[in-house]
Amino acid sequence: RDPCTGAQAMNGPVADVFEDSSGEWRWRIRAANGRRIATSGESFTRKGDAERALATALEAAVRILANDAGVVLPA
Repeated sequence: RDPCTGAQAMNGPVADVFEDSSGEWRWRIRAANGRRIATSGESFTRKGDAERALATALEAAVRILANDAGVVLPA
């Protein structure tokens, strides 16, 4: 467990889609220490919509990092 958060230790960042307390779907990305580093900021009525939004966010993050490193990715 992480001594600061008490969270279960993970091997690396984790992204998941979950059902919130109102029955809506959200996504989140957690760092290896269990802390949230990104969330959907909005809820979705369908799980598939939350999964697509997460995929879009992850793709954007990869493109940002690649761009910063001078790597050109195909469209």
